[in-house]
Amino acid sequence: MSKFDTYVLRRLLLMFAFLALVLGAMYCINHAVKLLDRLIADGQSVLVFAEFLALSLPEIMQRVLPVSAFVATIYLTNRLIMDSELTILRAIGCDPWRLARPVVVFGVITAVGLAGITHFLAPASTTKLAERKHEVAQDIIGRFLNEGRFLHPARGITFYIREITADGTLRDIFLSDSRNADRVVSHTAAQARLQRLGDRLELRMEEGVSQLYERPTDRLFTTQFARFTYDVSSLLDARGRPRRDVDEYSTAELLRNATDGISAAGAVGVSLGHRLEEAHSRTSQPLMSFIAVLIGFAALVGGAYSRFGLWPRIVMAVVLLTLLQMLNNLLAGLVHSRAALWPLLYAPPAVGGAFAALLLGGAAYPLHWNYRRGRRRTEPESSGGTA
Repeated sequence: MSKFDTYVLRRLLLMFAFLALVLGAMYCINHAVKLLDRLIADGQSVLVFAEFLALSLPEIMQRVLPVSAFVATIYLTNRLIMDSELTILRAIGCDPWRLARPVVVFGVITAVGLAGITHFLAPASTTKLAERKHEVAQDIIGRFLNEGRFLHPARGITFYIREITADGTLRDIFLSDSRNADRVVSHTAAQARLQRLGDRLELRMEEGVSQLYERPTDRLFTTQFARFTYDVSSLLDARGRPRRDVDEYSTAELLRNATDGISAAGAVGVSLGHRLEEAHSRTSQPLMSFIAVLIGFAALVGGAYSRFGLWPRIVMAVVLLTLLQMLNNLLAGLVHSRAALWPLLYAPPAVGGAFAALLLGGAAYPLHWNYRRGRRRTEPESSGGTA
């Protein structure tokens, strides 16, 4: 049996790794398309795109790992039943509880790995990603240096560059500033350069024309210039980094702030119920992953024979997990409004564990019941024969 446990556990881990890789790649491709459009439009490099994608991986793994673990369990259990491997072990006296041991070990491994992601890796990567997004949003140079396109680096600002030479000279530029509702200022120049002076960023234009249009009086003023400097720093957001979201805090910080009372509300910026829901969900989510593995195994092993095969049992397991997830979402909403109800977040894993235990118990009981029923049938026949 120890060899059987190793055999099943190895196949579970291999199938789990394969499914996590495939599903993770699908999520990454979908996320990369949206990310690439936004970053390239802002004039960012491929390295920035790769960094953003890498920082998004923990969030993708949180979605992929539970599904991969459940599907791997369903697939392998189905194969063991179809190949009569579990049937042979049941025939020699192994009950479903004993057969579930490698599945339990697999569930513990996946739950521990997911807990490490939810408690440590995901908050750290989310914090770093938020910081990098703020830095990119402040990178006005990256948004300016994009030739052949009309850009809008800030609200009311339109900028166009026909060509960027190898030495950094901007050829044939157009800059329009319509942030003031009563006046529109437009600048065109034959060439220009972006230069940073301390905290200031200046656009130095040469050989151009400035036009000022006043809407109330419907008048247009035109001025030619040999050199003109435009302060691009005014386009930058003077505010600092936005307040941290609740998912950027570590679990220890959330629980500590939750016990500090009202003084921590301003620091985190969310309600006490939201903080407690986020902190305890990071534990209940790995538990749900473990329960999903058990339900997947118990549903296939614990069902009665059906001429439709194992599909009714698989559908039952999927429906059961869907109901548990709906219950989890409902309870999370309750905890948001009433923080004192946070222990209810562990109810879905407890209910799922009870269902898995009932399924495994139902699979073990018919063997014992059928054995006793067959024994009662044979006893009168044998006594009648001797008479």
